[in-house]
Amino acid sequence: MRRVFLLAVLGLVGACSILPSSGKRFVVFFSESSSSLDNAAQSIVGAASDYARAHPDRAIVVSGFADPTGTPEANAAITRARVDAVAKGLQAGGVLPSQIGHQEVGVIPPALNSQESRRVVVTIGNP
Repeated sequence: MRRVFLLAVLGLVGACSILPSSGKRFVVFFSESSSSLDNAAQSIVGAASDYARAHPDRAIVVSGFADPTGTPEANAAITRARVDAVAKGLQAGGVLPSQIGHQEVGVIPPALNSQESRRVVVTIGNP
């Protein structure tokens, strides 16, 4: 019985891995206490805009994160500012404001370094 269950689970996992994804993620990193888009960030937002325009039927969610340094109020403000900066960059790239959903996740502990927490993730469709 366990073998049958294990084979069924492995079959489902294998099937999921061959199905095409219906979306993509773009990650924009920020310097400490900054919501400015540097050249690398502008390039990533530009690529996200291009992808979004090529797939106008897919939902777009802009999710912002912050590292744990600073007060809760300051972290909420920087998260909001980062989400707004990326959303405005997407709009400048031709994405309609009505297509963009905002999600302010806020403070998360860094996995490897604090820059990983200082990011905005643009999810287009279901990656």
